[in-house]
Parts: sequence; structure tokens; C-alpha cells
Amino acid sequence: MFYKYNNFVIWGMTARILENFLNVYKGHYNKNI
Repeated sequence: MFYKYNNFVIWGMTARILENFLNVYKGHYNKNI
């Protein structure tokens, strides 16, 4: 149970970081155009 929960937290953090990265990337891309 604990292992599953730990995995979920790690996945959630990774997803959040990826989302932030995509938002920043889109922001720079729009500024360049």
C-alpha cells in the first residue's frame, strides 16, 4: 500500500513538472512568433 502511494506521489510530481515545462515552452514559443 505504501509503495503504491509513494509511486502515485512521484508520478503526480513528475506530471506537474512536465505541465509547467510545457506551459513555459508554449509561452516562449508564442513570444517568438
